[in-house]
Amino acid sequence: MKGNYIVLRNSLLLLGINVFVRGIWLLLWHPYPHFDFLWYFVHAIGIAKGYGYLANGLPTAYWPIGYPLFLAEFIKLFGVHYIPLEIMNALLSTGIVLLIYRHCIHFFPESKIPFLAALAYSFLPSQIEWNATLGSEELYTFLLLVSFYVLLVVASKRSWLPAFIAGILLGFACDVRPIALLFPAFYMAMVGWSHRKQGKKRFYPLQVNFCLTLWE
Repeated sequence: MKGNYIVLRNSLLLLGINVFVRGIWLLLWHPYPHFDFLWYFVHAIGIAKGYGYLANGLPTAYWPIGYPLFLAEFIKLFGVHYIPLEIMNALLSTGIVLLIYRHCIHFFPESKIPFLAALAYSFLPSQIEWNATLGSEELYTFLLLVSFYVLLVVASKRSWLPAFIAGILLGFACDVRPIALLFPAFYMAMVGWSHRKQGKKRFYPLQVNFCLTLWE
């Protein structure tokens, strides 16, 4: 019970710190989007208005659609306004901090390391500054960390369902930034090596299910 109380207390403390720090930054800084950030914003507006995902007036799959599609849903809700999108990025950044904390607890359950790691990330200047831009990094990192956390459940329960969910989440992450496509190969090698003495039949179905779900 004491351990659960400490985790809850630290999570609420990290939540409060991040909302305060990132909230202050968003009040002080509102840069107009340029370059990639402008691309995301303009194409999100196009998707929200029903024009589709276009480049030079034609449908395109050259750039990943994930982040503009994500922004488009918020534009449908709040209109063509930049501030709600900044707030959304700040919330994703805060979620990343809490996920870092949960990840570290899994590996260091009786240590101060999880809280200190999450606190250090909370004050990382680049992670505060980017909350005022429309970079896809926040959404990609959030999806990546959620999928990793689900894979920790796979490791503990040996169930196919978490592997399936993790594959879907990483599939969405690939729609944001396709570099996640390489992850299944490393994951299969890692799990296969760590369980090489316990038999292949038990673990390979989980790995294959995860990878096929991602690549679908």
